[in-house]
Amino acid sequence: WDDNGGLVIDLYPGQQHLDGKKAIQYVRYRDGEGDIGRIGRQQKFMQAVLDKIITPSIIAKLPELLREVSSAVETDMSVSEMTKLAAMLQTIKANGVESSMVPGRPAYVQDVSYWLPDIKLLRQTVAQQLGVTFDDKMQAVAAADAAELEASIMKGTQVLDSQDDKAAE
Repeated sequence: WDDNGGLVIDLYPGQQHLDGKKAIQYVRYRDGEGDIGRIGRQQKFMQAVLDKIITPSIIAKLPELLREVSSAVETDMSVSEMTKLAAMLQTIKANGVESSMVPGRPAYVQDVSYWLPDIKLLRQTVAQQLGVTFDDKMQAVAAADAAELEASIMKGTQVLDSQDDKAAE
C-alpha cells in the first residue's frame, strides 16, 4: 500500500516479468523511503528495460516498436532519429549505464513530498561530466538561479537538510 492507500502493489521477491500495469505500479510506488526509494526502483526498472530491449528478439522489432512509441510519446525526434539511438543501445549497455540522483534536498508542502535541486552543484556536476570548465561566469549564473529558486519556495514549505549535509556532519 502507498501512504494514502491508493496504490496496491503485489510483487514477490526475485526476478519476474511485469506487464504494463504491474510495471507502472512498481515505478510509481512510494515506500517508507518516499521519493528516494521510488527513484531507486525507477533506475532498476530502466536497467531491466534496457536489458530486455537489446535482446535479439526485440532488436528485430525496434522500427515497429519505435513507430508505436512515437504515437504515444511527445518528442521532436523523428522515427529515424529514434532508430539511430536505439541502434546504439547495445554499445551503451556494453559500456555500462551510470545513473545518479540530482543533488538537492527533500521538501514537503502540505504532506506532499518534493525534491528541491541544488542548482549550483547540479550544474557543476554536469559541466564536469561533459568536460566543460565551470568558470566564474557559469558559477555566477548558477548562484543567481539558485537564489531565484530559493526565493520562489512557497511559504509553509518544510525544507529538510539534504542527505549530503547529514553525511558531512
